[in-house]
Amino acid sequence: MKKSNKQRRAEIKTRRLERAAASAARLREKDVRLPQTDYAFALGCEPADRSILERYNNTYGVLPACYEDRPFTCRDCGAEEVWTAKQQKWWY
Repeated sequence: MKKSNKQRRAEIKTRRLERAAASAARLREKDVRLPQTDYAFALGCEPADRSILERYNNTYGVLPACYEDRPFTCRDCGAEEVWTAKQQKWWY
């Protein structure tokens, strides 16, 4: 039995909604892949506020325990700069 395009589109939309719901359920689960330890932070490190990060998760990987100063080269002018831990904490 052949299906109309309208029926096919409805099936595709249903499958997409099911996948989106399953993905949202996985994101709500607690990440247990790598246990995070509490330790003294070195100079150039800023501890991450994990409770806020868990609420507003904007990363695809494991949530960080701390932010570290990261050197980079500007694409526009080629200047060597450092993205400080405090700047990263504010950004995330």
